Amino acid sequence: MNKRLHSVNDLEPSQAVLNSFLEVNSGLAFYIERYADILTNNKTELEYSIRSFLKSVIPIYDSLKHYADEDRAESLLRAQVQHLDNMLRQFGQANYFTQLKHIGQTHYQLRIDPAWVIGAYRVYQKHFLNIIYHSNQITDQDRPLLCDAVNRLLFRDMAIILEGYWQTGENTHQQQQQKLTELQSQLCNLLSNLPQTIWSYDVVDQKYIYLSPSKNDSLHAGEEIPIPFLSWTDKNEHQNVLNCWQQSLKGETTSIESATETPDGQRRWYKRTFYPFVDKHGQVIRIDGVMEDVTESRQTHNRLLFMASTDTLTGLANRNLWYDRAKQALAIAAREQGREVALMLLDLNHFKYINDTLGHQVGDVVLRMVAQRFKEVLRTSDTVARFGGDEFAILLPSIDDGVTIATRVAEKIQDCFQQPLQYGSHELFLGAAIGITLYPQDGQDLSVLMRRADIAMYTSKRKRLPFQFHKPGLEEEYDRKLRLSSQIKNAIQENEFQLLYQPRVRLDGQGIAGVEALIRWQHPQLGILHPSQFIPQAEQSGLMAELSEWILTTALAQANNWQTQGLHMPVSINVSARSFQSVNFVDSIKQALGNHHTNGHQLELEITENTLMNHSDRCLSILKQLVEMGVSISIDDFGTGFSSLSHLKQFPLELLKIDNSFINNMQHCTRDTAVVSSVIELGHKLGFQVAAEGVEQLDTFNSLKQMGCDQAQGYHIGRPMAGNELVQWATQQRAVGNA
Repeated sequence: MNKRLHSVNDLEPSQAVLNSFLEVNSGLAFYIERYADILTNNKTELEYSIRSFLKSVIPIYDSLKHYADEDRAESLLRAQVQHLDNMLRQFGQANYFTQLKHIGQTHYQLRIDPAWVIGAYRVYQKHFLNIIYHSNQITDQDRPLLCDAVNRLLFRDMAIILEGYWQTGENTHQQQQQKLTELQSQLCNLLSNLPQTIWSYDVVDQKYIYLSPSKNDSLHAGEEIPIPFLSWTDKNEHQNVLNCWQQSLKGETTSIESATETPDGQRRWYKRTFYPFVDKHGQVIRIDGVMEDVTESRQTHNRLLFMASTDTLTGLANRNLWYDRAKQALAIAAREQGREVALMLLDLNHFKYINDTLGHQVGDVVLRMVAQRFKEVLRTSDTVARFGGDEFAILLPSIDDGVTIATRVAEKIQDCFQQPLQYGSHELFLGAAIGITLYPQDGQDLSVLMRRADIAMYTSKRKRLPFQFHKPGLEEEYDRKLRLSSQIKNAIQENEFQLLYQPRVRLDGQGIAGVEALIRWQHPQLGILHPSQFIPQAEQSGLMAELSEWILTTALAQANNWQTQGLHMPVSINVSARSFQSVNFVDSIKQALGNHHTNGHQLELEITENTLMNHSDRCLSILKQLVEMGVSISIDDFGTGFSSLSHLKQFPLELLKIDNSFINNMQHCTRDTAVVSSVIELGHKLGFQVAAEGVEQLDTFNSLKQMGCDQAQGYHIGRPMAGNELVQWATQQRAVGNA
């Protein structure tokens, strides 16, 4: 017992005070220890009492619903019985106080009502009193003292558990209060750092309930209520903001954007939104407001509008804006008698060469320079737009003499190209094909006018005219070409195309140097069509790749056929810039040679000098790969492009073909003769063979021989002919000693 009392004296001050108040001393310990076994002997009756208690309170207290399950209720019952045993045998130990406080803490966390704890101890008390007053193992003189000891012990036990309960509650409350304080501080900091101004206004008392902390210092003395920073707003927009506020006083959420000038002189745009709060009677008692800087979003919106209506490359109007203005111009002209509108479509000449040879980056620079020249010659009331690529459109609204004014503008546009465009060391000469339609004489509908202007533009380009007005008959010709485009694919499948071969001979009398494959279309209704009549349509319809494949396959098959007949005549085909720059170009050549089991030496590719003007590593790589396959490379139409012989010396070329425009005039123009002679001499110095195209007269043929030209091709030597005809021609040439 002394040991038990010693441990009681080691309690915390609050626990020692409780022991002292309830007189938990050695006397109490004596009686509890003496009768502990008797008090805990009849556990069956105790279990029954506790079970009855639990059944009565579980339906009442939500916090005990967890124990409605039978297994959990039995677990709780056993714990209650065990707790009674611990109370009688461990009441003086310091760690028992800790256990009791832990029970109280657990009750709080499980939200068990303290009333349930009091009820449980009432069950314990009834159980103990029943044993004390009815057990014959307890002397009559000890019964009052034991009853008092048990009651004091029960009260102490219950008090400590409730102390643990309330201490936990108080600690939790303090923690929550601290978190709330921290959250309030964080919220205050957040609101202070928000770029928006936030406020709440009491409509009844006419005062601010809240205003963003960081904004208070910015308000002027006597700042008007109820809208912060209203004095910053442009005076012309004051009333609009106040009208918006009045709408919110009627219960409507409203917003308005207005320009302001801040005290530091910046011009900004702010959006104010008013959120009314209505009481149960439908009266607005408070309005919450948000004011945010929307300057950047407005600028972004304006940029998007600009992008939606402007060509980003040139800064001109784009297609959408031009069409909008054209519709407006037609509507105005329809109301004003005698007024006309001119629509002009322009397509640049030679721009494709620049793009293909110098690259798209240079092409973009050229387009910007062209756009600037256009703007300089047009009125401010006119609209020039870039439709895409190298296509432009001009709108001349509200004019009185359409033909005269449109002609004058078209001439000014052509004058723009008299001076070359300068890019680095390059002088770039461009022109434009221009198609013109007039409202109302050429059509009442914009789509009709645009279609006819488009047809007129292509007529201008095809006929090399500076400009072309719409006139009757142009549409029929355009439709015919359109029909041709739709018939090309079917013509390939129906074998309507054929290749003719024109021989190219060596001028030293050593026979045939090769033949050039020339395509013809045997049209069922239109007869024989030359390349100029359908190649542009094939390119526009995207069928040029398929047509080029057919040409290559047919030419190689013919070269193989000649081989079997003992004639070694390499066949040359023309390669467009687009085909040459295709990523699959080399592979397509390799595959075609493999499919026909043809030696690369039987194939020669003719490439224009403009195609090779792009001195890129890729261009050089393509040529080297072709040469490694045995394919010969020649430059076609030499002298008509932008290059020079020095530019070409880096490429693995074998032959220069002088354009026939120089050859045809040799007998009548000494300059052309000098050009041809110079090209032959320089070509030889650079290690190239030189061939002349378009040789139609014997005098020209003999002159070329005297100049040392290596090869010649033209009607004087042989016209384009079918493959079997060429065999007969070659046989005849050998017979007379010319081959």
